[in-house]
Amino acid sequence: MPGKIYEQLTIAFFSLFSGRLKKKLTDEQYEHNIRAWQELGGDRHYFEDQPRLTGMLYGHAGPIGRKLFFHGKKLTAANNTCEVIAVYNALHSFGKDKSLPELIREFSNKGICANGCFGTSPKALKRYFEKEGYETRLLVGGDLNDENLKEMSEKYEAFLLTSFNIGYNPFHMVHTMCISHEKDGFIRHNDYRPRTPLKSLKEGVYGYNDGRSRPICVLGIKRA
Repeated sequence: MPGKIYEQLTIAFFSLFSGRLKKKLTDEQYEHNIRAWQELGGDRHYFEDQPRLTGMLYGHAGPIGRKLFFHGKKLTAANNTCEVIAVYNALHSFGKDKSLPELIREFSNKGICANGCFGTSPKALKRYFEKEGYETRLLVGGDLNDENLKEMSEKYEAFLLTSFNIGYNPFHMVHTMCISHEKDGFIRHNDYRPRTPLKSLKEGVYGYNDGRSRPICVLGIKRA
């Protein structure tokens, strides 16, 4: 099935271009982001509105990168922090709040992809949670079937979904979201529309963008 190939290649691409920023730039952006985050109110709840982050920074793009991927505009955290926001929201679901500038610095040091032009590697998210003492399970491509998703929903507490926005088309970009398991159902966070409780993890994974998306991988996370 072609989709399985695209999913595996996408994960491999993220891993291949995963790296770190220079320390000087990481430190400068961290100081800048602390001030910008405070101006935004320094949220201590689920963060749902990535487009608000135009005043924050995560990596950099040169003239060619800006032209190819960002319509010639400067790269800001509004473009590329969905994975970091997903981690932020998952931590909140566990009752452990960590500021977004801290997490951006964390992944600037390990996991940022192509200096931020492609966000953050999904495998870096897995490594982060394991380093923090959580248990994880990663399902990729063809493993995202009914049986595995049902088992994951029963054994894990929070989930990170990485998905193509439309079909298997990388030019429509990739988006990563946290799916939390609340009392009234599963909720996708930062998916650009009002939070709506869903009946199952499968619905959360395959219902993004009105079903036009194609999931790449799901990371299950639970406290050890």
